[in-house]
Amino acid sequence: VFGRSAGSAAARHACEHPACTATYDAPRDVASRTSRGIDQAEAASILAALRHTMSTYAMVNRTAAGLSRAHDTIETLASQLEHHAMADAPASACAAQLRLTGELTLARLMIEAMYERRESRGSHHRSDYPSEDPEQARMMPKGVR
Repeated sequence: VFGRSAGSAAARHACEHPACTATYDAPRDVASRTSRGIDQAEAASILAALRHTMSTYAMVNRTAAGLSRAHDTIETLASQLEHHAMADAPASACAAQLRLTGELTLARLMIEAMYERRESRGSHHRSDYPSEDPEQARMMPKGVR
């Protein structure tokens, strides 16, 4: 439910602010990856590791150390995804590659946003920052890098 709300809000914002300068510095040219894919078993393994990482370090109670571990794990998973990519893969493997690339990008951005908010607010608790910070009682926009 929250993901749908967040996605809808992001889409509305993008439509209302077309001059927004958010950028995406893709690590590789997207066009060169369109025929690259990943084996379904390897994709399932990476996705399971991503889910475990997010469940362990990015839930309601967070710390800087845990978020740092999550970030490092996500970067490792992204490297594994690239390492296991097959050239001239079938459509299902290409779809799995693209889906996992998006999921890893989203997870990385979420972790970075969680790390930047150095306070506890509502039901989200930073053990290393247990109090609310009035200066952070605002939206903290984040561009995609």
